Amino acid sequence: MRKYITKKESRQRITTYVDNANIFAYQIYYRKKGKIMTTNKNANQENIQLQNSPTSEPKQSGHSLLLSHEISTPTITDDKNVSLEEIIKERVSVGMVIKNYKQLCQLLDLPILSGGNAKQAQIKNLKCYMDFEKSGQKFIITDIFDTPLTINDQRKLGNNSIYVKYIEVILLQYLSKQNGFTSTLNKVDWWRLLGFINEKYKNTPDKELETLDSSITPFEIKMFYQRCNTKLERILFSALNNLKNRKLIIYELQTVITYKNINGEIKSFVADDDEKKKILEIERYVLKKELKLENMFQVYWSNKQATYYKRVQELLEYYYKWSGYYKQIKIIYVKKDVIEELSDIELRFQQTQLNGKIVDALNTNSINSYNKKMIEFNNNEENYKKQIWGETNSVVQNENQTWKYPPTFIKSQNILTEELVRIGHENIVFNSDDFIKSNFEENITPSFDKW
Repeated sequence: MRKYITKKESRQRITTYVDNANIFAYQIYYRKKGKIMTTNKNANQENIQLQNSPTSEPKQSGHSLLLSHEISTPTITDDKNVSLEEIIKERVSVGMVIKNYKQLCQLLDLPILSGGNAKQAQIKNLKCYMDFEKSGQKFIITDIFDTPLTINDQRKLGNNSIYVKYIEVILLQYLSKQNGFTSTLNKVDWWRLLGFINEKYKNTPDKELETLDSSITPFEIKMFYQRCNTKLERILFSALNNLKNRKLIIYELQTVITYKNINGEIKSFVADDDEKKKILEIERYVLKKELKLENMFQVYWSNKQATYYKRVQELLEYYYKWSGYYKQIKIIYVKKDVIEELSDIELRFQQTQLNGKIVDALNTNSINSYNKKMIEFNNNEENYKKQIWGETNSVVQNENQTWKYPPTFIKSQNILTEELVRIGHENIVFNSDDFIKSNFEENITPSFDKW
């Protein structure tokens, strides 16, 4: 017997469908505007407000971010030929939190695999279209690529090895001229020392940056710093781990706490494990209980980093009389080993630079040779056709006809150049697994929340 639904159930279904459709439409609109929207239709527009008293309970809000809600899975089209790239760009946005693997597959119209190599290959393939972090079972979308990558591209990490030789020369030169056997700077100062950034980085007010061009908005500035900080951290730690693995340096990540003495002067000290635990406890409380977010990426993406750090510092001041904290990198080295290695690495560096210029010249020459030969061939063909035009209908063999290079000439020549000329060509292909393993070796995680 056919089951009929009541009018009330019918209205509820229609309301749910309309709500989901509106949510999806607004997701598209706000994503294009570079904003994060609320999906709770009763959510108000107020931001999470912190109480004046550091000890008071955080104010609860109905504010529900796209970052943490359970997303719907609207169908954008019934066309079987819609590509995965198009589905991702229509249904997924940076900052979105997807509850688990099953929901991810449902969102993207993918088969739900039970596990094993097939599931891993499926997730690896998704990395060609977007980047994400895992938080338990959740997938947090951190980037959507304009152009899909190949499986081996690994653009999200990039080929950091191409920067290592430059960084090593600068860093070893700097260390060789220092007194003692340690050198300690914060992350941004290391970047400036190595030439990653100029003096304006993080020192120029956002309002001043917005006057550079009409296209520069607060959203663009936020995304610039988020993107650059991530990339520069990976480059720096790739170089540090390279030197560490060759036993030229060891490095430590330190937390420095600041406070005011009885005279009102700002003093500082390096935190011990117990003090780090106290900071961690307060950071976790503000993140989960007050902002109700999953991780620091969501804090930055929702533009709440100022609120987050202000509240953390309020609680540190209230409980421990600390005015603030920051992190720094301490490098420990043996000076004579650094000087010895520096002379060798400078020679290899010069050789590599020269070799790179020769490779570029040979690759350019192969392109020019191919183009010249094709022009010569086409001109000869045209002249020959003019000579025989109208004289006979039979096929006439051109004894003076020039030959031409095969279509694969440039590719094959470049492959041979890489194989036979380029120094260290085997290192050109970047292995992301080795890089990740080196960066997290000995449980040292190069992650910086506050500097």
